[in-house]
Amino acid sequence: MFYTLNRIEEELFAVLTDDDGRKYDIPVSEMPKELSIGNVYEVIDGAYIYNEKETEKRREAAKNRLNRFFQNR
Repeated sequence: MFYTLNRIEEELFAVLTDDDGRKYDIPVSEMPKELSIGNVYEVIDGAYIYNEKETEKRREAAKNRLNRFFQNR
């Protein structure tokens, strides 16, 4: 299961959403230093780990969807 960083609230909580749309408020102190909106994480041995490949894959897919949207207008 992957988790995407949606936002950071009051610099205390990272708000993540999983692939099923469920929301999780995780203390920022429990997150890796690669904390950026849209980054994708997975839980390994109870820790949130940044997944660079999945993040890039999803950003590229979003970019392609946006390009197709504007080409069809």
